Amino acid sequence: MIIKSCFWNIGGKIGLWPRMDVQHTSSELSSMMRRRMTPLGRQAIELFYASIAGQNQNIPWVVSCRHGDITRRQRLLESLANNEMLSPTDFSMSVHNALLGVFSIATANKQMHTAIAGGNESFELGLLEAYALQKTQGGTVGYMYYDSVESQDNEKTDVCFSLLLDDSQSPGIEINYLSAGNTIEEKKIDLVNLLVNYLDNDEKRYSMHIAGGQILLARDN
Repeated sequence: MIIKSCFWNIGGKIGLWPRMDVQHTSSELSSMMRRRMTPLGRQAIELFYASIAGQNQNIPWVVSCRHGDITRRQRLLESLANNEMLSPTDFSMSVHNALLGVFSIATANKQMHTAIAGGNESFELGLLEAYALQKTQGGTVGYMYYDSVESQDNEKTDVCFSLLLDDSQSPGIEINYLSAGNTIEEKKIDLVNLLVNYLDNDEKRYSMHIAGGQILLARDN
């Protein structure tokens, strides 16, 4: 299995692998849909579109997010605290699969999709779910992770990361999962940025420890 492509937007820093000229925009969504989204939601939708540019749009997706859309959650909690009516839009768009539902409607994608929240291991467990789905189903599987990450200084950073997994023989990064039973490795924080650094620096190999094993990446050249 290979990673065909990756796209990310971390705190406004946009990147992609392999490096190529790809234009992505959420303008393909209707104005009504765009108005319903927060900045984090629009970033995630843009990465959805970037991932399928020039590809088959009708693919299954796995989406992982620990907190959901924090902006919407905060507004909902403030409304409850003030005994106000909840916004139907904020309520319906606050669930973890809302953005993928919007994207599926916009692209007429009828394939399955899975939404995951895995605590502070949401990123790596979502990737493992996408890996398992591709192993089981074959073909191309998309994976998206998005979240608002809060630093020790209480500053929030919007993080979006997407990739495509495939079993073709085309060039890419080989990805494998190695089970290690119940062995618990030291938890490394900020795995998204560590993975982005691996992609940016053209390193040959990278390992990501998760509960029960590790995900191994290796470049084919």
